[in-house]
Amino acid sequence: MIKWDGNKIAAPGMYEKVPMEAYHGDLCIGPSISSGGMRTMWSQSPAHYFVGSYLNPDRVNEDKPHFAVGRAAHKLLIEGRDGFDKEYAIRPQEWSDWRTAAAKAWRGEHIERGFTILVPDDLVQIVGMSKSLPRTPWSRRAFWMG
Repeated sequence: MIKWDGNKIAAPGMYEKVPMEAYHGDLCIGPSISSGGMRTMWSQSPAHYFVGSYLNPDRVNEDKPHFAVGRAAHKLLIEGRDGFDKEYAIRPQEWSDWRTAAAKAWRGEHIERGFTILVPDDLVQIVGMSKSLPRTPWSRRAFWMG
């Protein structure tokens, strides 16, 4: 793993501690694309990819609940629990939903402080994804060269 120095990346590799904004933005010296971007171009078209690309000056960022889970898994994998805990808050087990005044107050306070709120089932999925990815043969070859 290569420690990211905050500058644009010029060499291939797996970089640690890259903030999500940089990862999904203009991170490399030349244009770069994620696997999701490649899938969009393959399954739809290059024009469909460009609509949401960081290269599109008129793009509209669309946030959906399932994107939060993917971002959180990425955050946990790349930055560890310390990085994860700076941006994500998990609803306490004492509430099974958001119906009580206390649960609503907790959620509102954490959103106001800038946290993305997840539920315990999300955390189970996120931890599973972040643990399983490094074990897959393709990711070891692609990222860790091991």
